[in-house]
Amino acid sequence: MINLDSTLLIQAAIFIIFMLILNRFFFRPVLKLLATRYERSEGYKEWAKEMDRKAEELYLKYQETLKKARQDAMEIRLKIKQEGINKSNQILSDMKAEIEKELPQIKSNIQKEAEKALKKLKEMEKKLAYEIAEKLLGRSIS
Repeated sequence: MINLDSTLLIQAAIFIIFMLILNRFFFRPVLKLLATRYERSEGYKEWAKEMDRKAEELYLKYQETLKKARQDAMEIRLKIKQEGINKSNQILSDMKAEIEKELPQIKSNIQKEAEKALKKLKEMEKKLAYEIAEKLLGRSIS
């Protein structure tokens, strides 16, 4: 059976003193270090979550800005294209009007040139007829 004498009380006192010393110099610092480490890791986890959220927000903002820029570029491109079409139509209508304006003058000039050429051919007609006749007959016709 177990003897309950004074050594048991001494051993219990030594054990309690040893536990107090270990608690003061070992367990408290180790537990404090573990708690600090846990708090830091939780803090870093929260920080990482916050950074993920901010990154997601920035990505969505980037996508939205990119979409808006593409829409703006498309509108500008269509506007420039329409301006080009309008300008080319204006140039064509101006040229058509100018041609229609100058067409009677050009026709008149062509008619005059044709009449001059015809008159010159009629003048040359007699001379050529005499030359052809002289060559065919082989003698001079005067």
